Amino acid sequence: ARLYKLQLKESSRDTAGTDDLNRTHAFQVELNRLRFEVRRREAGMVPISSLEKGTAQVNEFARRAAEAQQQAAAMASEREQLFTELAAAAARDEDQRSLLATVLDEARKREHAA
Repeated sequence: ARLYKLQLKESSRDTAGTDDLNRTHAFQVELNRLRFEVRRREAGMVPISSLEKGTAQVNEFARRAAEAQQQAAAMASEREQLFTELAAAAARDEDQRSLLATVLDEARKREHAA
């Protein structure tokens, strides 16, 4: 009877050991699944350094765009000023031509009168 009890205890321990092994295996399977999931997610992620580099590039492009807009505005203002000066010069030129034509007409009239 004692041998039978020891065999039952041993069988019970074997069952408990098998259960422990099964749980350990299940945990290992779950751990491997989680590791795979982490690797899969990491593969789809962009490293922080790449994001920082991209952000720096975007900031640089934005700065350049702002500078270009300022230069374009300054050039447009200068262009308008040049057009204004050109219009004033054209008006002066027209006034001088008109005055010269009047002087020539008066000189011709005096020549014919003399």
